[in-house]
This record gives sequence, C-alpha cells and structure tokens, in this order.
Amino acid sequence: MSDAIALFDDPPPRVPRATRRRGTPDQARRLKRLREEAGFPTAASAAAAAGINQATYHHYENGFRPITQRAAKKIAEALGVSPAVLLFGQRLHSPVEVGIVGSLGSQGIVAPLGLPNRGASGAEMDAQARIAWFADPSDSGLRTAAPPGVTRETGRQLAAITVDTQDAMPVFCPGDELFYRPTKPSGLINATKIHNRRCIVVTVDGEVLARIVIAHADGSITLLACGVLAARRLAPGTVVSVWPILWTKHADPAEIL
Repeated sequence: MSDAIALFDDPPPRVPRATRRRGTPDQARRLKRLREEAGFPTAASAAAAAGINQATYHHYENGFRPITQRAAKKIAEALGVSPAVLLFGQRLHSPVEVGIVGSLGSQGIVAPLGLPNRGASGAEMDAQARIAWFADPSDSGLRTAAPPGVTRETGRQLAAITVDTQDAMPVFCPGDELFYRPTKPSGLINATKIHNRRCIVVTVDGEVLARIVIAHADGSITLLACGVLAARRLAPGTVVSVWPILWTKHADPAEIL
C-alpha cells in the first residue's frame, strides 16, 4: 500500500498552462515576415484570406499562441508557402510560379496550352474563348518559375508563353519563355507602350501572335518580319489586345542546337 502511495507523492513536473499555450518568438516573426512578403499589408487581411478568426491570427503573429497544424495549412496556402516553411522555417522562400498559357509555333502563331480540360485543344476553342484564355492565366495547369524579383502578388498577374519553333529566330528562340501581363481585352491600343517592342498580339478572330510591333498614327500596327516570318499589317479595329513582353527567360544555347 505504501508503495502505491509513493507513486503519487512525487508526480512528474508539469509545464505551466500559460507556457504551454504560448507560441515561439521565431514562429511569430516568421509568420509576420511571410505575410508581408506575400503582399498582405495587415494581419487582418491575411486572416481573411486564410479563413482564420482575426483575433486568433493576431495571437499567432504576436506569439501568444502556437500555430496549430490545421491553421498552418490554411495560412500557408494563403501566403503561398508550405506549412513546413511556416512552422519550422525549413526554407526562406517558396518559388513564385507563373501560368503557361500558350506555345509559339510555326508561322508565329501562339496555340493555347495548360487548358483545364486536358482533352480539349486550342483548335476546338472559338475566338472569344481563345481571347479570354490568353487574358486570364489563373486556370492554367502548367507552371514555370517567375522572373527574378517577382513577388507572389505580381506573379499572379503574369502569364507565360513558351517558344517551340525556329521560325522566329533570332527574335524568339526555341526554349525561350516569354512573360507578359494580360489585361482585359478592350480594343484600345496604347501606341507609346507597344511601339517597336516585342509583344503578344490578339486579333478579333482569336489569332494570337508574337512579334515586334510598330504602331501607326491611324491605329493600325505592323508586325515586323523575323526569321522566315514576313511582315504583316493589321488594320484598325482588327486587334483587341497588344501586351508587351516584359521579360524573356532564355533557353540554354546548347538546348537549341
């Protein structure tokens, strides 16, 4: 009997409840840094995006409460990182990715890529569907690493097109990736932003082209000759969008040969 009593005379030390419930300073600082890098100006905005109660999120970011596994999954998804990065800091950054929406092929024509319905092809899309696809890369099933210095917020606004032809060399080379910022098609062409620049051009017929563009005073544009592609003039009213190519990720020269 005395032996049984002795088992409870000296119970194992218990961690104070207040201590058990507090998060770590490193975790709190990491959460704040990742939130700011993801483009959320306030804790409240990040909490809303993650579907987390604002008061609970504030406790996480101030180190008053450890982040639960369930909360970490929601918050990490909103911030564009993995739960392991959020909880343990295993990597400082997760790569920013951009949707690939098309492939530049023969005759300088861009065909849709990354369609949600993998069985569908660009040939089956009508003109309006093609125009809408290149104007909104959010549903693309193909991704590529964003240009250097691009944030997650900016990366969501970009789209990429791969080059799979030698027809447009040396302006566009096989393996290159062309990054542009699509906007809602309006038919309004800003000549100062596109003149003498490499651009993605979308016509009213749903044709998507990649060329160097010359803008004219009458509203028409000329697609300059490059490689085996002849120059081509597009009359006013036949173009719905012209998006300048902002950055090109060049292929390894060894891969072109």
